[in-house]
Amino acid sequence: MKIYILESGSRGNSALLEDSGHLYLIDMGVPLFVLENALNALGHKLIDIEAMLLTHEHGDHTRGIQYLPPLPIYTTKGTWEGNNVIDITPYKEFKLNNLTILPVSISHDVNDPVAFVISNGTEKLVYLTDSGYIPSKTLEYLKDADYYVIESNYDYKLLVATGRPRSLITRISSDHGHLSNKDSARYMVGLVGPHTKAIALAHISLESNTHEVAIETYRKIFKKAHLNLDDYNVQCASQYEMTFLGK
Repeated sequence: MKIYILESGSRGNSALLEDSGHLYLIDMGVPLFVLENALNALGHKLIDIEAMLLTHEHGDHTRGIQYLPPLPIYTTKGTWEGNNVIDITPYKEFKLNNLTILPVSISHDVNDPVAFVISNGTEKLVYLTDSGYIPSKTLEYLKDADYYVIESNYDYKLLVATGRPRSLITRISSDHGHLSNKDSARYMVGLVGPHTKAIALAHISLESNTHEVAIETYRKIFKKAHLNLDDYNVQCASQYEMTFLGK
């Protein structure tokens, strides 16, 4: 299993998942040239993408869909419209070739957003962004994955220091907003296990966070839990560069 995070952040989100010769897209909130450049670098073409998984309808996850050739889009009912849309239901598995995909509920200010737990029978990926908190039912399905792409959106002190309107700060930090660095790290200390190989911190804000602050927060919280962050190959996904997880 190989995961290529093309971009991650408030300006656009998209990732490619490659497994057993099959290629899939997760979200498409980036310009078409970003996807095409990544595909060229990986030795693929646009027509090689077999299906798309869509987490929710916000523009930073969807604005590039209109430029894609027709392909199956798997998402919750009401999230996206089109003849090629296939409705999925939280906590109900479906198959894509040799992958088993479990959509799980998260909490964001949109219609029925989901994260994805993806397994090929040997490895498991958790792909979770844009959530104010993680429901307890969902947490049970996220434990001891090989790879995590998990939101670590903001540092609260830096968020307040941006001078944004109080209403926006409240929305971002609410249960229907985004995970802070502390939220993200506290969840992860309870989720990582002996199979965990790599963690990508995703959707990092350019205004109210930094890679350094996110990693340092993770390091402190993991240390309090008697875990060594260096054992988990933690990296920050970038808004401008591709990030790779896998082997």
